[in-house]
Amino acid sequence: CFLIRNNGACSLLVLLVSATCVLADGWTPDHFPMKEGHTWIYRYRVRFGQGPEVESLRVKSVRLDVDRAFGGRCHLLSDPRGDDYAFRSDEEGLFVEGEVKPDGQVVKFDPPMAYVTKTMDVGQPVESTHQTVEGEVRGLAERLGREDVEVPAGRFSDCLINRFTYWRGSNGFSIENAFARGVGPVRR
Repeated sequence: CFLIRNNGACSLLVLLVSATCVLADGWTPDHFPMKEGHTWIYRYRVRFGQGPEVESLRVKSVRLDVDRAFGGRCHLLSDPRGDDYAFRSDEEGLFVEGEVKPDGQVVKFDPPMAYVTKTMDVGQPVESTHQTVEGEVRGLAERLGREDVEVPAGRFSDCLINRFTYWRGSNGFSIENAFARGVGPVRR
């Protein structure tokens, strides 16, 4: 589930994993409104390669790129374990600019990795390769369709669902997200 905290107001969104939901007219920044202090709490399931699925509870909070490691154009989506990913959400889409390791090392993706773009269509994935100080990483972003999503926290219409697959060497993982306008991810 997600807990979105904004200016002291809290909303609890229970997320169901392995669901399918997609946006009607295309991406807008309102599908992932990232403002300082927004927080999401969710159940995270991931499978690396052919290994077993691993589940954990994750907390992600938005904070500004205060040290301007990514030129000040990104927000860092951080968790207490030290995993910080630099996201840029704008009219063109949602992009991963890089990550900040727990030891403070900045890893920039060149070019930024597309997570979802305004021009993506169902059945036309966006594949990309990026060079980092750690070597090559690959990403595959897929728009899966449209759907209204109903979770215990309520009904969300006009959701955008995408699948994002990420590989570093032979290790990879896939994540499906449902994005609701004005809220952000409501199901993962």
